[in-house]
Amino acid sequence: MLSEGGPEMTRRGAIVSGCLLVGISGCSSLPTSIGNSNLPGADGFTAGTVPAESDPLLLVLPDEMQPDSAPTALAVELLETPSFAELPSGFAGLVAGQPSEVASAVGKVAVLGSNTESGSAGVVWAEWAEDELLALLEQSGQDATEAETADGRTIYEAGGQSAVVLGEHVFAIGTDDLVRSVVDVWHGDGDPVSDAVLGPFERTARDSPIRFATTGLAFHDSSTPPRRPAYDPVTNTSVSITSEDGDATVDIAYQVDSTDAAESLADALRTDLGLETAADAIDPVLPRGIRNDLTVDRTSTVVSVRYQHSAEAVAEYGNDILTTLEAITGKQ
Repeated sequence: MLSEGGPEMTRRGAIVSGCLLVGISGCSSLPTSIGNSNLPGADGFTAGTVPAESDPLLLVLPDEMQPDSAPTALAVELLETPSFAELPSGFAGLVAGQPSEVASAVGKVAVLGSNTESGSAGVVWAEWAEDELLALLEQSGQDATEAETADGRTIYEAGGQSAVVLGEHVFAIGTDDLVRSVVDVWHGDGDPVSDAVLGPFERTARDSPIRFATTGLAFHDSSTPPRRPAYDPVTNTSVSITSEDGDATVDIAYQVDSTDAAESLADALRTDLGLETAADAIDPVLPRGIRNDLTVDRTSTVVSVRYQHSAEAVAEYGNDILTTLEAITGKQ
């Protein structure tokens, strides 16, 4: 794993204080790991690396993924979420572990989307030189220019996108407003990612090379109401993937505000996924071979959909499940 680099200890102290103020769910573990920059997850990149408007949040460890693997397939699908649509050209390939002609591989990336239409960006840990960052920015077809200096760091701009070197081996690139927010929070001048997003993020598997969280329903067009009232109470969604002994497991978890709502949601998911009878499933109906490897479980106010099979099968059919969940929750 690449070293995080970044600001001095004074900023990290401010992050811990900020955790206490905003009630970030992962902060209970920060005192023992705040100094270890090699840890992935909320402890590794710290809440203070990601600005408040980051929703959804996707953490990817590209150097732990292989081409055509289940994690790579899942990363590609998540990057097609509309909230990430404004990422720079070629950036999605880098996140999925595919070095481009202009930039080498990355070790870790926090991909930031915005449900408030502030755009999308990435905080990247990579052994890049500055010219690789600028070459990635210039894939828009325009030359990079020095737009401004913020907190002593030069922000470059090209084609409506911005990029900045945050520290040794740490960069930010994406839409102008969100990159400036990253610079602000990096220097302790802005609010970190909210508990509404970091809470479900902390629910994901810490050893997963992909961790995703968002408020509301993922894979869902927010302009379209859910098909069933049972999906209305969903307050957040998280997604992660783990692998062991040749098998892969994708966990998609939805949180609601009451046990009654959780029971109704679990029943709706089992019905719409066709786990009880294919006759009641929502189109596109999943093949029996996929449905047999799906489970829906409920714990208090969290309902989880789990797909577990061989890594090859998950890589091939995981997209079918996400497409069906998109249809279930509101694509009409």
